[in-house]
Amino acid sequence: LGLASVFLVRLKLVMRDLSDEDGRAIGWDDPIPEEVKKRFVIVLDLMKHMLSLRFPRCVVPQGINDDFELLVFADGSKQAFCTLAY
Repeated sequence: LGLASVFLVRLKLVMRDLSDEDGRAIGWDDPIPEEVKKRFVIVLDLMKHMLSLRFPRCVVPQGINDDFELLVFADGSKQAFCTLAY
C-alpha cells in the first residue's frame, strides 16, 4: 500500500483540480480540461509499471550486529505531505 500511496496522492490532486479553489466544480456533462486529462493519463500509465516492481524480503546477513537505527523522513508542500520511517 505504501507504493500505491504515491499514485493515490497524484490521483487526488487531479480530482482536486476538477474544482476551482472558489468552489466552482466542473459540471457532470462539461468536458474535462486537456491539462487535467493529460495528467490523469500520465498517472495511469505510470501505475501500469507498478505491477512489475519486485523487492526482495529483508534479510539480515550473518555477522551483522543488532545495532539498528530508526530513520524518519518527512516532506511537505501546499499540495501534499508525507512521512516515512525505516
